[in-house]
Amino acid sequence: MLQKKIISQTCSFSTNIARSLINKLTLNTESPYKGGPGVNLDSIFSDPFAFNAIIDTLVNFLADRKITKIIGVADRGITIAAPVALRLGLPLVVAGKAGKMPGTMVSVHIFDKNSKDRLEILKELIGPEDKFALIDDTMTTGLTMAALSKLLEDLGGNIQAIASLVRFPDKIKKSWFYPKIKDYKTFSFYDIIDCHKITLNKDIHNYFMRNMCEPTKYNSNYSVEELINMIKVFPHVPYEGILWTDFSQILANPNAFEHACNQLIEPFKDEKIDKVLPIAVRGLHFGSVIASKLGVGQVIAAKSERLPGVVIKVPYGMEYNSAELGIPIHSIRRGDKILIVDDILATGGTVDAAVKLVESLGAIVVGVTCAIRLSDVFNQSPISKKFGKKGLVLSTLLNLSETDLQKKAEFTFF
Repeated sequence: MLQKKIISQTCSFSTNIARSLINKLTLNTESPYKGGPGVNLDSIFSDPFAFNAIIDTLVNFLADRKITKIIGVADRGITIAAPVALRLGLPLVVAGKAGKMPGTMVSVHIFDKNSKDRLEILKELIGPEDKFALIDDTMTTGLTMAALSKLLEDLGGNIQAIASLVRFPDKIKKSWFYPKIKDYKTFSFYDIIDCHKITLNKDIHNYFMRNMCEPTKYNSNYSVEELINMIKVFPHVPYEGILWTDFSQILANPNAFEHACNQLIEPFKDEKIDKVLPIAVRGLHFGSVIASKLGVGQVIAAKSERLPGVVIKVPYGMEYNSAELGIPIHSIRRGDKILIVDDILATGGTVDAAVKLVESLGAIVVGVTCAIRLSDVFNQSPISKKFGKKGLVLSTLLNLSETDLQKKAEFTFF
């Protein structure tokens, strides 16, 4: 029902509206990721009309390309790829920096002489006959997509399309990867010329004018036991004594992923919510889909050094380290009602930092929804009592204990 409502809102999305969104984009002389020029997309992510219209247009672009899997590039590429995958009824596979994810991974070096980074992907999710669409938020030089394309083709896959919100065509044309890009179907909403002029991609009109694709109909009824069986647990990742919970099999099963997202928003479906606040990185897997289903904008909370522009931040601690969590300072207004989304609630340190950020801007936290709550760990945390006094609504897909995870870890093999 929510999805139908969103479609009716976005059918009138036109080239003129897309041009008006150019005013929402801001250029940064330096990106927090690579030290080069970057683009602040927060104003588009926080605008539900714009974001859902962009998702619809990407779905139209990809709908007839016989794609079997959507590859989302972490971090912000996932924000776009997750709702696109569910709209098309396709598995979502995450590609990220090497060393960030456990399991049997395959990786490739990003072809940049100034970088030692490698991209990796879970090998068991890639089949020799798969046809892929690769999605990221920004394509600057094309080197990330070049590396990912090579990795997937070496595994026998076929690249059907590459999509991004923004690309830098001047820089891409100077890349050795440029001649090969012509072999793929590429798509972006905005081109940035000479690192300062934002223009609308002239080919985009064709996809605005198509009939909207109806959302996939799901048979999404999964028991708790079925969802638990899809989770893998890896001991001592990323640090000694930590149990890493892997959701890859849920993301790769569209029915299970749809069910999970529906269950996460069930307690809040009748609440007035102005924005969803997913916590990077893995809160983004669920957050953008939840925001899309609710028809509201989203504000991404991440480590402060990874955010562009003016950021408000607070320190926080997890089981294994401490950092600063931040959000763009103008992304939330006083009185906004916010739903916080994360992957796992353990000691509650990350979520508590998100609550502090929201409240420091005069907004109201409606509730927190997480895929897994480690009940025994959270109940012993002082943050649990703090949330209880606030009357904060906590919703979780799965309530597990640390013992439950340890038992699963015994049956997880690399």
